[in-house]
Amino acid sequence: MTRKFLYQLNKLCAVLFVVWVCWPWLGQNTGLIGSFLISMGWCLTAVAVNGRYTTGIDGVLMAFYVVYMLLSFLLTGRVYADYQLYYHLSMVTLFFLPYYMMRFYHRKGERTFMGRLAIVAVIFMIVGCITSSYYTRIDENIMKTISQAMDTELVQYRKLGIGSFGFVYMVMLSIIGIVGLLKANSSELKIRAKVLLIVMGVVGVKCVVDSTFTTAILLLVLGVILVFSLSDRSPVRNFLICLIAIPGVFLMTDVLGRFLSSLQMESADVTVRLNELGALLQGEGSGDNIASRLKYFKHSIDAFLESPLLGYNFAINPLERIGSHSEWIDIFAIYGLIGGIPLLCSIIIKLKNTRAMAKEFRLPYYGLLTLIFVIYGFVDPFLRLYHLGFAMFFLLPCIGCMSDVLQKEEDPV
Repeated sequence: MTRKFLYQLNKLCAVLFVVWVCWPWLGQNTGLIGSFLISMGWCLTAVAVNGRYTTGIDGVLMAFYVVYMLLSFLLTGRVYADYQLYYHLSMVTLFFLPYYMMRFYHRKGERTFMGRLAIVAVIFMIVGCITSSYYTRIDENIMKTISQAMDTELVQYRKLGIGSFGFVYMVMLSIIGIVGLLKANSSELKIRAKVLLIVMGVVGVKCVVDSTFTTAILLLVLGVILVFSLSDRSPVRNFLICLIAIPGVFLMTDVLGRFLSSLQMESADVTVRLNELGALLQGEGSGDNIASRLKYFKHSIDAFLESPLLGYNFAINPLERIGSHSEWIDIFAIYGLIGGIPLLCSIIIKLKNTRAMAKEFRLPYYGLLTLIFVIYGFVDPFLRLYHLGFAMFFLLPCIGCMSDVLQKEEDPV
């Protein structure tokens, strides 16, 4: 086989990977076996095309984390949350693989191909959003039910293309990125590109709202507000806005609490969670949903303080489940400073490098998207949501390349 053929095969694997991640139906019906075959095909052809493939210092740190995770499992039976080891390893691999895909094509100067991948991703996300919203007519909490329940009367709908946690949060991040792109670079995008992005924004917002994932809705509102409040090119202005806004938020806590306490949404589940948040802000208690999250958060902190260096040994002293609602604290609780620091440094390096590429690809507000990403890490375990890795390390930068594909009419093709 010639190198040219292998490179075309590599690109085909990239397209299949994008579709697998962005189209819930394909991911649900092929499972991890489908992702394994596609990922292995991409990795092997990438090495064959390049002759070798270096990962950089972030890859070395990531490898150290994986080795330490395996040793922890073999010596103490320790594993993240209550997942099986093969599942967690698979999710971590899928979470970070998009970064190396994006870097691979960036080094080869394949901006146009990356833009085309972004278009494919957006189209299949639109399909996934429409399918997901459609089935909420059967049950308003169907996206949440499919994400959480193992035995339910709705099990028959699990392979019909209904998005769950990862899909919804990928859509949420994409909407914020799209709003920022349209705000900053609208004049550089052709009309059909704007139409595609606007359609994605509209059906995406409906999907996020229909999902009844309260955190996703709140982060979406926060992200859009910040896009229109901050400037991607003026850090001084952003600092001054934050300097004024942060004390203002604290001063308006009671007002915001009363507003959220009285708020009524179409979804009863979202209404309950927002009302509980309002009560917490007013000092009236946290409510069952928030209280459970705070309990898991406290368990993780206690476990980390018990064994900060190596991580908590569950085989010796079993503790209630850790790895539920705070990725940053959970990782350090389970694997200690030795495992947590390399993983965190690897993520920081990847985000820093991706931000530089996002700037080159004319995608604004990547720093804001990173902030939303970090905030979400304090409320959920997102390393199992490979969709978030795909969004942060591949999809969002590549959306900035769409202008290289869908150019203005007067631009040369």
